[in-house]
Amino acid sequence: GTDLPDALRDKLEGDLDEFTGKEIEIEIDLDDEERRGWHDPEAASAAAAATSASAAASAESKAETTDEKGDESVPIKPKTRIKKVAPASKIEYIPHGYQLSVDRRTVKRNAGLAGLHDWLKVQTAAGFLTRQETVSMIPPIVLAAEPGHAVLDMCAAPGSKTSQLLEVVSQMPREDMLEPEGYVVANDSDPKRAYMLVHQLRRINSPSAFVTSIEAQIFPNLVKGEAGVGEEGMFDRVLCDVPCSGDGTTRKNPGMWKTWSQLGALALHPLQLRIALNGCRLTKVGGYMCYSTCSMNPVENEAVVAEILREADGAVELVEKRCDMPGLKARPGWTNWKVLREDRSSSQSRKQRENQKKKNNEKMQQRKKEWEEKNREKGEEDVSVTTAQDEVEETLAETSENIDVAMADETGAKEASSIDGHGAPDSAASSATNRPASRAFKPPESWDDEALVDLAKSCGLVLHDNFESVPEEWRKRVRQTVFPPSPEEAATMNLDKCIRCLPQDMDTGGFFVALFKKVAPMRARLRK
Repeated sequence: GTDLPDALRDKLEGDLDEFTGKEIEIEIDLDDEERRGWHDPEAASAAAAATSASAAASAESKAETTDEKGDESVPIKPKTRIKKVAPASKIEYIPHGYQLSVDRRTVKRNAGLAGLHDWLKVQTAAGFLTRQETVSMIPPIVLAAEPGHAVLDMCAAPGSKTSQLLEVVSQMPREDMLEPEGYVVANDSDPKRAYMLVHQLRRINSPSAFVTSIEAQIFPNLVKGEAGVGEEGMFDRVLCDVPCSGDGTTRKNPGMWKTWSQLGALALHPLQLRIALNGCRLTKVGGYMCYSTCSMNPVENEAVVAEILREADGAVELVEKRCDMPGLKARPGWTNWKVLREDRSSSQSRKQRENQKKKNNEKMQQRKKEWEEKNREKGEEDVSVTTAQDEVEETLAETSENIDVAMADETGAKEASSIDGHGAPDSAASSATNRPASRAFKPPESWDDEALVDLAKSCGLVLHDNFESVPEEWRKRVRQTVFPPSPEEAATMNLDKCIRCLPQDMDTGGFFVALFKKVAPMRARLRK
């Protein structure tokens, strides 16, 4: 980092340069697509014929598989292959930053990268190195903190961005200084995550770090003098890396799609807005506040930024930073977007969702697999029995559904039981079960707006062109603030100054960053 002695930093960079830009041979795991396509078509067809002809043969436990005649062997597909890679490369827009081209698992398991793995472990434990997603290092860079600054990280855990900020503010530019003048207040609302934050910062052992645990949206504005008197804000820089739906991380964590829901973004929008507005209040006039998420959803990004600008009424303004970061490939912010939500009217009943959940759990899936294998061995007779059993299950399911409908008609308000006090489904997680059953994705013939809207509707989503089109029972969840600004508003907001980092542009995750400069107090009384 920037707070290290020059000789030590040069030594660390010299060690890392041994793995930078130089290709070495490593053994990597093949993904599913590569495993399916590694061999030629003839071998693939022979393997398919052999698989269909053999009875319950285990491919994992045998070294080769025979075809129907038994006179031709097909080799089992390898799960790894040799590839030349350059393990690390310098990041032009991050001072002293490097990006690894191999994942954590590959670094740990490859003998060719054993030296790099050992070096990473030692330097991380010593506090000389912090490992994090490349794009998550952008917010501290655009904040441009300086030695001696007072900095607040409102949602700090696990602490990688806090460590990055500490490198700068804890510097002592004068030789007569005994301790740094700057400091970082690292806050997290969850005590368990705050404890993890303490553990992370303990490696750095800096006297400039303070850890607090309070909800970021009510973090107090501490001012000198009497209560309510004095200039608004006490921090030179404020970082609001708010909780988000995390859809920008799906490249490294595709499993999150199992629970993702548009209702999750809609539910987080008010919280994100409250945290960001409080961050603006805590910033000194002339200081900067950075808002960031690891989401690509405009409801969590540009919609929040636009509402901040409305509420501030000229007290804050967006700042362009892309031109100050050479090598950064980023897209401008959006000025228009679609507002969608799940269509609960076409969803299953509560009883059906519970039954579907039971059928899809791990235990039932295992039983289903065992039944399929048994039916395959017994032949057509058992298949007919299974068909009869399925008919019985369908009859029972229809009977259960009819009972549910009858009970709903008697009470007249059963449907409202799945809605919370805000007039929307009780949780974002439960809304994931409201969606239609998953199916194979087929790209549309056209990518124009009409085709994409049709695709969204086929997935069980409802499009709202404006707030007036939102049903009354949904207006506490689909709020007016999630809709795009009017063309007149957009012309004055300069939303294009926001930074959108897409995974395919720089071989990273997805990320959104917006930098605000505070030019006047947020409170109208102080502004006047």
